[in-house]
Amino acid sequence: CRSTVWVDRRDTLFSSDLCPLCVLRFHVEEEEEEETEEEEEEEELCTMITTLGRSTCSTFLGLVLFLCVFCSVLSGVLGFVQSSSLSRWQMHNALTLPAFLTGANISDSSYDARQWFDVQVPSTVMAGLVAAGNISDPFYDVRLQNVSSSRFERWWYRSEPFAVSSSCATLTLKGVNYRGEVWLNGKRIADRESTVGAFRYFVLDLCSAETAELRLAPEQNVLAVLIDRPIDSAFPPTNNDTDLAISFVDWSPPAPDNNMGLWRDVVLTTFADPSAALTLEYPLVATVLSGAGPNSTEADIVAHLTVSVELVNHGQNAWSGAVDLLLPSVCAEHRIVSPLRVQVDRLAVGERRLLQLDNSTFACLNVPRPALWWPWQMGDPVLHKLVACAHSSGAALSSSPDSCLATLTDYFGIRQVSSSLQGERQLRLFHVNGRPLLVTGGGWAPDLFYRTSESELSRHFALMRHMGLNAVRLEGKFDADSFFSLADRAGIMVLPGFCCCDAWQHWSVWDQEQYHVAADSLRWQVRRLRIHPSLLVFLYSSDEQPPANVEQMYLDVFREQHWPNPVLASAADTNSTITGPTGVKMSGPYAYVPPNYWTEDPGQWGGAWGFLTEGGPGATPFVYESLERTLTKEHLWPINDAWDWHCGNQAGLFGNLRFFTPPLDARYGESRSAREYSMKAQVAAYESHRAMFDAYSRSRFFNSTGVVQWMLNNPWPEMMWNLYDYYMVGGGAYYGTRKALLPLQAVYTYARGGELWVVNSDYSALSTQASDTLELEYAAVDMYGEVILNRTVTLTRPPANSAKLAVSLDSVDTSRFPTTYFLRLQLRELSSPSAHDPNVYWLSTVPDVLEWSESN
Repeated sequence: CRSTVWVDRRDTLFSSDLCPLCVLRFHVEEEEEEETEEEEEEEELCTMITTLGRSTCSTFLGLVLFLCVFCSVLSGVLGFVQSSSLSRWQMHNALTLPAFLTGANISDSSYDARQWFDVQVPSTVMAGLVAAGNISDPFYDVRLQNVSSSRFERWWYRSEPFAVSSSCATLTLKGVNYRGEVWLNGKRIADRESTVGAFRYFVLDLCSAETAELRLAPEQNVLAVLIDRPIDSAFPPTNNDTDLAISFVDWSPPAPDNNMGLWRDVVLTTFADPSAALTLEYPLVATVLSGAGPNSTEADIVAHLTVSVELVNHGQNAWSGAVDLLLPSVCAEHRIVSPLRVQVDRLAVGERRLLQLDNSTFACLNVPRPALWWPWQMGDPVLHKLVACAHSSGAALSSSPDSCLATLTDYFGIRQVSSSLQGERQLRLFHVNGRPLLVTGGGWAPDLFYRTSESELSRHFALMRHMGLNAVRLEGKFDADSFFSLADRAGIMVLPGFCCCDAWQHWSVWDQEQYHVAADSLRWQVRRLRIHPSLLVFLYSSDEQPPANVEQMYLDVFREQHWPNPVLASAADTNSTITGPTGVKMSGPYAYVPPNYWTEDPGQWGGAWGFLTEGGPGATPFVYESLERTLTKEHLWPINDAWDWHCGNQAGLFGNLRFFTPPLDARYGESRSAREYSMKAQVAAYESHRAMFDAYSRSRFFNSTGVVQWMLNNPWPEMMWNLYDYYMVGGGAYYGTRKALLPLQAVYTYARGGELWVVNSDYSALSTQASDTLELEYAAVDMYGEVILNRTVTLTRPPANSAKLAVSLDSVDTSRFPTTYFLRLQLRELSSPSAHDPNVYWLSTVPDVLEWSESN
């Protein structure tokens, strides 16, 4: 790994925007001995970027980059294609500008926009106003109630004047929410009918002969976009909104602007030569494994890869040439990485062509003993590099970098995801590289105004891993590219899909525009996501089964775009006439349930059987410090409307704590202050969330196949559905989840008189460890610390990724137990002096009684 870190560090340096793809050939040399100080430095770096490092380490050591001498001649490197994001803009409410102003005026470089709000794109209008200080922290207390949605009907975005090195260019708008009109230097280049849809990309050609009059000027170019807000809401449930945009359903109050604006990047790409204006885009490395199974090792496996990349001709003439691809950790022979070449014949003007390299033609794409990408608990999430270069026919690969007319560098993982229906109940089970995966995840919520950064996203992934989660579900919230790259590196599986309850499920009122926008939205999202090894499954509907014509339209897009992973028609228990049963359930619960719910469920609700795509014990009130940070002193206590405001959407069923506070008071006594309430709430959340993950983990594969806690986090500060709050502070739910998902754990099962199980969640454990002897001590302790019962049992360690019954407690005489007592479980390994962290439950001799007909 040390040698790989050495390479990656230099590779990063020389793969900057100033010198893209200088490296056209890779040589392998033995690494020379280095000083001790250097070794320590390499070791530290290795720890930091192990997930990136092993990709090349696994195939050969001491990879050295043979850098072209032309790297120092930046003009040559930059000569063909340059891409940059236009981030500096101004914005203004269109309805408060003089009526005579048009896009022609506003996109003129002489227009005075000094009274406009400065904004960094990507940014929604609300995010821009908050950043500009026009709206003061709307998340504090009830301030958001005072922000009227009436000012968010139509807004202008105007770029700061920018210069270009070539008039041949494309503009790519990666997120217009919702309907836009685009102007450049006084001329309209896209209208409101063609620029519609939050999840579509819009590529505007400024290079072909037909658009010669729209060419960019060397200096003082101005882009202006007039944006109409989307009409898309989940409430009232009977609405017929048809804008396929973004809603937060019942998760939170809606953003007053409905997230309107340029919410994703605007990218300018210029080409030096209009006759060869090419881009290489959206690669895919699809994997089929032979020899993979539950007990196989990487030595048993051969990976059969198919490599694809899109080549686009933005120029003025048809183009012929070749595309070379380098996979340095895959296709290497005699320590020299050889390129894979595909010839391109007459790529027409405006044509987007998918180039494929299959393993029947290129033998090196059949990879024995591959370094596989794994979810983090199953192994290392190994990433491999892919480099592509388009050049004119006859150009030699070893020629100077200016022979590359277009370049691309990306990372992929060698892995295969599959799923199957298990048993008579047809329960969906996912496999990664042939091994079954118990999916343990949470539902993702981006910031309500879509403010984000890669550093903040990385903290979310760190928290997921710290809790022991291996997956995250995105319901209609297709996040930035960095989100998926971080998931790749973290080894977290992602379940993206469309949203419930809003225009995305209002199929009965769709017309031609909605069908077009829906299909093209899916097309662009699949295109950008398909290379990421972290993608587990795409859920192309949420709560309901789409009509057959909509489902077939989606399936056609998946097929057209070569989506390599499973797809499901719904996140609910539905049965498609085209694809059959989903094998998953969306049964809730969404509000508080006692711990025995998860094991006493008779098989009709959200208990620990099957794959629960969303559900959980409901509300998670703030820790006291977060409560103080969110509410004014006047609103801290007693519970009041400000507390309700910081629950879910007030129009929804879960806009307050009415399902949480009564059982909390009944279980732990009424609270006399906010601090006391918050403390008791953490105890209740710990107990209930631990019980859910305990139950699903203990029942893995013979009954349960996955669970997605609803939700992972919140889009703003609130007390409904999270494992950690908006401030990334973990309370009882966080630590209860972490306790349940430790690699080796003794757990209590509430049903059937009580049982003690040992759960081995360590996927990577060797099968020989199953013979290791464990000692489980279990003790009942009263409220005063007196030990009522203390016993010890020995058992062999359960094999990796399994559970074993250790003790049945139904024969224990509890007649002398107090009504409330503690059960302390201590697991020890006899071959080691160390003990695992104890697991403590608080129990009652009076059982909770569940009314299943009232389950939500």
